[in-house]
Amino acid sequence: GAAQGQVSTKVVGFADIGGDRVAREGVPADDRMQAFLWRFLVPAQDWAVTVRQSDKVRLSPQLAAGDCLKIPAGDSAEFIMKLQVMGKVRQQGVMTLGLDDPPEGISMQPVEATAKTGQVKVSIDADEEVVSVGDKGYLIVSGVFSPRNMILGMSRAIPYEIVE
Repeated sequence: GAAQGQVSTKVVGFADIGGDRVAREGVPADDRMQAFLWRFLVPAQDWAVTVRQSDKVRLSPQLAAGDCLKIPAGDSAEFIMKLQVMGKVRQQGVMTLGLDDPPEGISMQPVEATAKTGQVKVSIDADEEVVSVGDKGYLIVSGVFSPRNMILGMSRAIPYEIVE
């Protein structure tokens, strides 16, 4: 497992401007309020993130380390997602797996699973009217418990590339 506790990070934003890829490093800041009305940003020392172990659901895409999910434009790519459900969540019933904030043109048919499922087949679709060969990015699959729409777990970022 990953180390737990507070760690410092960097945030980098990317944009395509006039056909050029531009990267800018984010500046850490704290959101402050003055006199219950005016909000302003105050420079901060670093981007502090707290890492902790989730006690709910682990979603592990079964792709070799460093592998990229190759999705044919106008078709789909499949992979196996292992599920490990812990604690009281095991009694919650059915959870639905789906993409969390996918890029336009990329979709996944929702998959239902329970604590006993163990693993499911995930199919990611690429709409050839929207995506282009060579597009790259990251996908995150989340597990949601339906009645309360509560996210129980998320996968690591899954790299993908649109291919012919």
